Amino acid sequence: MNDFAPRLLGELPGDVCWSPYSVESALRIVLRLAEGSTRARLLELLGSEELPGSHPPGFAVSDSLWARDFLNLPAPVRLFDDPAAALKLINAEVAEATRGLIPELLKSLAPSTTAVVVNALYLKAQWWGQFWLVGDEPFHSPSGDRLVPMMQRQSSFPYARLHGWEVVKIPAHDDVEAVVLLPSDGMDLDSRALSELLDAHAHTEVLLTMPTLKLSYGDDLRPALERLGLAAVFAQGGMPHPDMVIDQVIHQAVLRVDEHGIEGTAATAIMAVGSPVPVPVEPVEVTVDRPFLFLVRHSVTGAIYFLARVENL
Repeated sequence: MNDFAPRLLGELPGDVCWSPYSVESALRIVLRLAEGSTRARLLELLGSEELPGSHPPGFAVSDSLWARDFLNLPAPVRLFDDPAAALKLINAEVAEATRGLIPELLKSLAPSTTAVVVNALYLKAQWWGQFWLVGDEPFHSPSGDRLVPMMQRQSSFPYARLHGWEVVKIPAHDDVEAVVLLPSDGMDLDSRALSELLDAHAHTEVLLTMPTLKLSYGDDLRPALERLGLAAVFAQGGMPHPDMVIDQVIHQAVLRVDEHGIEGTAATAIMAVGSPVPVPVEPVEVTVDRPFLFLVRHSVTGAIYFLARVENL
């Protein structure tokens, strides 16, 4: 496991719910196209090992690359001429892939948009053994205690106490598992500690009480990625065409956890821009069907070579 997930989490303030798999999938499409320092920085962050290609039956993922024809990007590419039309198609396909949980990933595409990388994923899994609802119980947040819906289950769970954290793994069907990481003090977690916590396998009888969750998140991840050292990715010159400059990394995620299981979805769009592309406009119609003047001149000096008045043809 690379350290991309915990490092980026550390750059996202407050309550956040995002999909490392979705963001990394989109960035790896950029990596395959990138050159020079852009490629080097992405490899440094993501590593050379590809993401797993084997998934449970309840998991669906799709990737697409949208681009203008003049970029001459290698296939497969979805070509577009009109960003407004591409916007509608991208949002519609993401809405379908996310089962309607993300109905509008992108608010707009700039007229200068030259390429868009899109990833969308969806996961649904039922628990092995059901929780039961226990009503509203106190949740001790930094802003004060509040009552939230809680669920409970007693079972033999993989459990560990390590590095100031308690970890409980909750198994679901098709080898999906949820992991609760409960700190004794502070939420900082590096990749080494996370790997050791995820490797915990000691089964222990646990009475687990936890909130049901309805989480959602949406933001441009560019500032956080720049703080991780990816400023070169957003500079001109790192992609195969000068009119392909990475501008935004839009991400949305939705996660629902209840007594029955898990449902989650996420989508990422990485937009590239270039020189402003003229926006198609309705032409001004000029029909020369009445008397007119006509001249031929040198545009630099203004010398008029011919001048005509045309009244009768």
